[in-house]
Amino acid sequence: EPYSRSRVTTPSQPASGPRQAPAPAAGQMRGAAAGETQLVRGGTAAPKVPARGPAATPAPVATPPAAARPKPREPTPSPGPSPAPPATFDVTLTRATPSEWFGFQCKPIDLPDGKRGLAVSKIEDGGLLDQYNTGAPADKQVKTDAIITQVNMTKNDVQGMRMLLRDCTSVKLTIKVDEVTFW
Repeated sequence: EPYSRSRVTTPSQPASGPRQAPAPAAGQMRGAAAGETQLVRGGTAAPKVPARGPAATPAPVATPPAAARPKPREPTPSPGPSPAPPATFDVTLTRATPSEWFGFQCKPIDLPDGKRGLAVSKIEDGGLLDQYNTGAPADKQVKTDAIITQVNMTKNDVQGMRMLLRDCTSVKLTIKVDEVTFW
């Protein structure tokens, strides 16, 4: 059988003080008190034999003073949340007749990422965009200097976006709210 009981003994302690136990011999396990039997690999069962000399007790471990103990590592703070990408949202405006205006003016803009868009430069009172803003929550309102990055499915094409605003009766605008420097 691969496991059996075997006697593990601890050598007697010299009178000068406690000493460390030697490394276990083949077939023995570390940590057994004198005279105990333990299950070890490759050994045989033996009766308990009392230890010779002083009681086989482990030597007390001295605890260093608080000043000498190493301080626990404090967790490294994370660099914080990364800045959120600029907020974008969609606005759909539908005019009743082709002669009705959407009610805003815009100008072409070069964006920092190399793309192009339209910056809202003026919102006309009573126009469709002004009516939309009246019923929209504050974080979804289109303000002056907001950037139109897409009109319907057209983006990065200022002339194409302006043509859609002129010719279509219904437009879906993708608005990017961001601080942009106009060049």
